[in-house]
Amino acid sequence: MMIAVVDDDHRYLVQFARMCQYSVPGATVVGFTTVEDFDRHLDALDQCIIVLDLVLAGDSGLRVLAEVRRRRPTLPVIMISAHVTDEARYAARRLGAAGFEDKPRDADGMRALCNSVARFSRSVDAAGLLSQG
Repeated sequence: MMIAVVDDDHRYLVQFARMCQYSVPGATVVGFTTVEDFDRHLDALDQCIIVLDLVLAGDSGLRVLAEVRRRRPTLPVIMISAHVTDEARYAARRLGAAGFEDKPRDADGMRALCNSVARFSRSVDAAGLLSQG
C-alpha cells in the first residue's frame, strides 16, 4: 500500500512521511512538494491513499482534489489543513474527499494523523477498494 503526500512545506513533508512509515507498517510513502510533480505521477499511483494539503503554493488543494477525482476517481483522498473552515470541509466533501483532518504541527499530532490514515487504509483495503485503483 502506498501513501502519497502532497504538501509544499518540504520540512513538514519529510517529518510526516517518516512518521507514516513508522506508524503504517508495510506502507510506502512518497512525497510531492509541487502540484506539477504530483500531476506528472498521478496516473501511475495505484493502491494509494492521497494525503493532500488544502493550501499549496500557487494552487488550491480543492482544485487538485477535483483533478484527482476526474482522473483517478477510485483513489481515496484525505485533505489536511492548518487553516480549516467549515466551508473548506464542505467543499472537500462535495468534491469527494474521503476525509478532512486538521494539519498537525507536533509529533503527537502527526502520529495521530498517521494512525488515522492507517485505520482508513485498513478499512478500504478490507473493502477491496484500493485494488480497484
